[in-house]
Amino acid sequence: MPFDTYAGLQTAITAWAMRTGDTQFEAQTPNFIALCEKRINRTLRVGAMEKTATLTPDGTGAITLPADYLEFRSVQPSTAGYEAMQLVAPDFEVGMYEGGGVPRRFSIAGSTLQTYPAANGVVRVIYFAKIPALSVANPTNWLLDAAPDLYLYGSLLEAAPYMEEDARAQVWKTYYDTAMADLKANDVSARYATGRARVRGPTP
Repeated sequence: MPFDTYAGLQTAITAWAMRTGDTQFEAQTPNFIALCEKRINRTLRVGAMEKTATLTPDGTGAITLPADYLEFRSVQPSTAGYEAMQLVAPDFEVGMYEGGGVPRRFSIAGSTLQTYPAANGVVRVIYFAKIPALSVANPTNWLLDAAPDLYLYGSLLEAAPYMEEDARAQVWKTYYDTAMADLKANDVSARYATGRARVRGPTP
């Protein structure tokens, strides 16, 4: 693949934009890639983004979420036998519990997860993590390997306003949307296609 690294991707962006030799444009390619990653983080949720963190709350039950946190999948107390906790509004449980215990609910405000009642043990959080940002120090990541076209078209889409290319922006958006849909479909197929549907209730 000709753009399987950060440097290769920048070269490809410049070439596809037909700006090879344009030093001002080339200097902006890191910004186009960073904006593309912001766009992807807002909409993409696939298995490769899932992480598990075991976190320790403070005395009030507050937990600082990981720096790469985007969205939770499951929050569960460490105590065996308890189901996943339920999400509530940040002010839902205020004043309802005194002291600590096994938490049954949680809220999220900003980068803080609050347990109700205050957890007296660690909490396991399964969450979607941000795409590891490409850079000189981090020249590749799992997404560039899996979907280089998504990176390319997304970066060109972000470059369109800089170039004042409204017509080409729509073309690149179409390609970007197709690449995004394909990646999501492949994720669903990889995780669920081999499963067998179960019919609720008695079967003949």
